[in-house]
Amino acid sequence: MTPALSAERERRMVWVLAGIQFMHILDFVLMMPLGPQLMRLFALTPRDFGILVSVYMFAAAVSGVAASAFADRFDRRTLLLALLLGFVAALVATAAAPSFGALIYVSNRGLRHGPPEVLAQLARGEDVDPARYYMRTQPWFETGDARYAWLNRTICVGSGVRRPDAVEIEFYEVL
Repeated sequence: MTPALSAERERRMVWVLAGIQFMHILDFVLMMPLGPQLMRLFALTPRDFGILVSVYMFAAAVSGVAASAFADRFDRRTLLLALLLGFVAALVATAAAPSFGALIYVSNRGLRHGPPEVLAQLARGEDVDPARYYMRTQPWFETGDARYAWLNRTICVGSGVRRPDAVEIEFYEVL
C-alpha cells in the first residue's frame, strides 16, 4: 500500500494534475474554432469533424497504454515533466506557426427573410436555392495586424447563402 501524501504534497499533485487537464482542454479548444475551415477545406461533414476531434481521446488512450510498457523504467516525476514539456513545446510551436496568418475579428449584422416554407427548409439544413430568400449583412472588421489595418477603415456589405453545412458570405467594399 502506498503511504499517504502530506497535505502539501497532495496540494501540489492536485495543481499538477489540474494544469495537465487545463492544457488538454486548451489543445481541444485550439481545434474547435478551426472546425468550419477544416470542414470546408477537407470536405468534412459535421460527423467527420466530430470523429477528427475525438481522435484526441483515442490518441491519449493509445499513448497511455503504450507508455505503460516502459513508464515503470523511469522516475515518474521525470517522465511526467518530460511529457509535459513536450506537450507545452507542441502547443507553443502551434501558436507560433507563421501559417496561421492574422487574427481578424468579424462581427456581422444582417437580415435573412423569405417565405416561411423556405425558412423552414433552411432550418432543417436543406440545400435551398439562394434566389428563394434574402440574406444580406453589414460586416465590421477589427484587426491589430498592420498588413490588414485597411479593414479597420473599410465599410462593406455582404450577400449570404446558407448551405447545409456552412454559411457563405461574399463581402463587397462600399466606395
